[in-house]
Order: sequence, then structure tokens, then C-alpha cells
Amino acid sequence: MNKREIPNGYKQINITQARKLWGTGAEITVYPNNVNSYHVFGGWHLGCTADEDRQAESTFDEFHNAWLSYLDSELGRYGVWLIPA
Repeated sequence: MNKREIPNGYKQINITQARKLWGTGAEITVYPNNVNSYHVFGGWHLGCTADEDRQAESTFDEFHNAWLSYLDSELGRYGVWLIPA
């Protein structure tokens, strides 16, 4: 499986689009850039989804900064952002 393969039923957006969608209730998922699509929702389950409740509890920057603290050179250094297609 290609590392950049997007899981079925999702489309990739950039961080600016994710920031604009924050607080709208849209389901936003982020996962490390060195992880293949199998490990977003299965396998190691490395995708982190921000639903309406999570978005109400924190700002986009709080969510993003907390998520970044888990990254390393093996997982990746930046996020791939997804929304349901």
C-alpha cells in the first residue's frame, strides 16, 4: 500500500481548510504523513478524529499542537488531513 493512499470514503484537505472547518461540526481526521492508509483507522489506528464534541472542547491550535507532540521521524513530521468524501 502506498503511504499517500487516502482511505476509502475520505478526501484529503490541507491544514488551512481544516482550520476553516474547525467548529462547524465537520468530522476532521489527521494522521502522520509516513503512515499508510491501513493504519489510519485499522492496524495501529494512528488517525485522530476531531468530531463536534472534541472541537467544542478545544481550539484548532490546541488540538493541532497536542497531536504534533506525538510525531517522530518514523511516523512523520506533519499531518495529512481528511474529511469524509
